[in-house]
Amino acid sequence: MTTYFGVNASDPNGPNNGVRCTFIMPRTTNGFPPGACWISEYSSAGIWGQSGISDVGKPFFQVFRNGANIATSKVTGKVQQKPFPVGSHTFEMSQATGNKWHFLVDGRSQGTYDLGSQDAPSSNIVACVESSDGSAPIIFTDLALKRNGVWVPITHGAAEVVMTYSEAPQGVYGNLQDSTIAAYGVKVTGTGNISNGTQLW
Repeated sequence: MTTYFGVNASDPNGPNNGVRCTFIMPRTTNGFPPGACWISEYSSAGIWGQSGISDVGKPFFQVFRNGANIATSKVTGKVQQKPFPVGSHTFEMSQATGNKWHFLVDGRSQGTYDLGSQDAPSSNIVACVESSDGSAPIIFTDLALKRNGVWVPITHGAAEVVMTYSEAPQGVYGNLQDSTIAAYGVKVTGTGNISNGTQLW
């Protein structure tokens, strides 16, 4: 079982056509990020896509078919071979044309895939850290959804916490827990224990 710490967006304005987030990526003593980071959306057709940075510092995207376990049936994936430098990187997955969605890193396309629908439901896991070792904080900033061609801030963000006892405990913090964290942003650290569903902003 994999461990996730991140944000579930519950937007009262209804379905959207994309998600965007900037990750501020540290490096640990071994030269790699403390965990994989990704944004994601389920399309209204039940197909799930994710785009992010792997735990060895390489950008990627993957698409999975819907099922009891969202990661059982991988459809396609692409991993660029050159690791990203330390710092801020913006990831986007959004509807391009028809049912085809594109996956971008810092404005550059990684590829496209047909997600079977032009939109995604209002409630979605939108940004996560996966299997982090907790050695350094990871910051998510400027979380936004795309609606009618316009990027708008995610109005409601709740903690998404799925963990096992075998992995390092983590903390998920938003502006409600730490006023130094900007609105529509999240910090994932190696301390703390916020329950799944806790409001972050």
